[in-house]
Amino acid sequence: MQNLTPEKALEILEEARKLNPKGWIEHSINVGKAAKKIAEALGEDADKAESFGYIHDIGRRVGKCSLSHTIEGYKYLKELGYDDAARICLTHGFMENSVEGAFGQWDMPDEEKEFVKDYVEKTQLNIYDKIIQLADCIALPSGITTIERRMADVCLRYGFDEYTEGNLKERLTVQHEIEEKLGYSIFKLFKEEVIENLENNKTKDVYSFLK
Repeated sequence: MQNLTPEKALEILEEARKLNPKGWIEHSINVGKAAKKIAEALGEDADKAESFGYIHDIGRRVGKCSLSHTIEGYKYLKELGYDDAARICLTHGFMENSVEGAFGQWDMPDEEKEFVKDYVEKTQLNIYDKIIQLADCIALPSGITTIERRMADVCLRYGFDEYTEGNLKERLTVQHEIEEKLGYSIFKLFKEEVIENLENNKTKDVYSFLK
């Protein structure tokens, strides 16, 4: 098993840009930066968190896809020998070990769907899983924003159903858990970035994301 560095993770991401040069690239870069800052504040391994943030969505290298990007990223990074990073591809989109109501469509074969469900349900989430989940929830291609604005972006792309309320609550729960460890609001770490993003009002980035 190889150790993934931030430099190597960015190299992998830039290679993926050649295959699918969409907004997910900038989103991933911002997730990496946010994850690094959160990990530093928590006293965790910032390089590891940054690396995981950069490649959490690497499965999107194959083109436009929905939940299949999780298993595509997992398989790709496993082939490269980055087992820890491969794990993040599966855990980042499923809160509280649950696949119920995940944002997106199960656009993968049944056997892969069962593998993802089994993996997620049996995996004990660690601090890096949750750091990436939270960083993913506050990063737009245009920068760092509030979790509510980011989730509005997700809901506008994937729609609302009977699972939406629970899904949003699970994400806010992860935010609360991290804030309990920090002892303050997560946005104390990103005050300037959030203000800049809101002032710039880059709504075109929100609505064009992944299209």
